[in-house]
Amino acid sequence: MDVGDTVDSGPKYTSMIFGITANVVYYLPSNFFFGGAIGLGGINADDSKTNSEGNYTNIGSAGPGLFLKAQVGQEWWVSDNWALGAAVRVSFIRAKESDAGPHAPVWTGGTASLLFSTTYN
Repeated sequence: MDVGDTVDSGPKYTSMIFGITANVVYYLPSNFFFGGAIGLGGINADDSKTNSEGNYTNIGSAGPGLFLKAQVGQEWWVSDNWALGAAVRVSFIRAKESDAGPHAPVWTGGTASLLFSTTYN
């Protein structure tokens, strides 16, 4: 997790990155596809240990901010109606800390995902 000039990582945090985007995907005739999205997103971080009441302690949140997503993949027809596919998706977010005033630190984060899909046509 990067907050301003501080970089920290490890098992003591859990975080969630979320975004609302307009997604565009383009399929080639071979069922190879690529796409991307741009929109608004946010980050929320909690301490991974629960307090005495069994709740997670919120470390902070950032947003709304710039959320970007890109993906590339392939689908293969395995029968007349079914296709199986795989894709790689990466996302990135950059947002100022929520409710921290005009000099709020900027949070950045990202994800990488391996996706599997089935399509019925």
